[in-house]
Formats: sequence, structure tokens, C-alpha cells
Amino acid sequence: MKKIGLVRLKQKGRKTTPTTSKLQKHCDALIQQIGKLKWPTSLVSGLPTQVIHHYCPKSVSNALRYDWDNLVPLTHGEHQRHHQANDPHIHGTVIQKRGKKWHDTLLKRRWQETIHVSKGYYEEVRERLEKELESLTM
Repeated sequence: MKKIGLVRLKQKGRKTTPTTSKLQKHCDALIQQIGKLKWPTSLVSGLPTQVIHHYCPKSVSNALRYDWDNLVPLTHGEHQRHHQANDPHIHGTVIQKRGKKWHDTLLKRRWQETIHVSKGYYEEVRERLEKELESLTM
């Protein structure tokens, strides 16, 4: 096994051939890593960012999965309160701080944009995110 970033890839002979799901996991890990560098504090509380939350869930919009407009820095507690207790304060604070126009545009895009996910798509996303990470850590 060869380790690339945070994801292990199977080796076939001398070349590595990541599966689509492994590429997706790698891109998801990069989003978390980059997001914490871009936004060191939670949008809700101002405490240190621990997780990057998808405002529109990944299951609802693949087009917004790696879109910074859809991503929100939170603490683990805030993330847990949103998902487990359905605390309206979390999304309400995000809307208050980012604005109704941001919210309306995001919800509109959620239904208008679709992406055919494939190995090639995730390879492009990975390349873009790795460049972004490099620029933030230089």
C-alpha cells in the first residue's frame, strides 16, 4: 500500500490506482484540513474550528460538496448540536452572519447545479485542493 496524503491507495505493479471512493475520501479530508486553515475559528462561537460542516448536505448536492460557499467552520459541539439535536441556532447564526442573499443563492444553486461524479472528477478536485493546501502552507 502506498500512502498519498491521508488515504492509502492499492498498488498494481508499479502504478497506484485509487478507486473513486478513495479519491472522494481523500478530497473530503483535504476539505477539512484546508477549511481549518482558512477559517481558524467557528463562525458560530468564535472558538477554534474543529470541523468543516456542509450547509447543504453532501447527500443533497454533489455540486456543492467542495464549494467553499457551502462550507461552514464549527466546533464539534456545534456540529453535534446541529445534527443530533437539530438546534436551529447553528444554521440561524450562519444565515445571520453570511446573509440572506448567501442563503438564497446557495439554496437555488443546490437545485440548479449537478455534477456527474467520476474518478476523473475526483482527480481534478484533488489536484485543485492540493494546490490550495500548498498555497496555504507555504
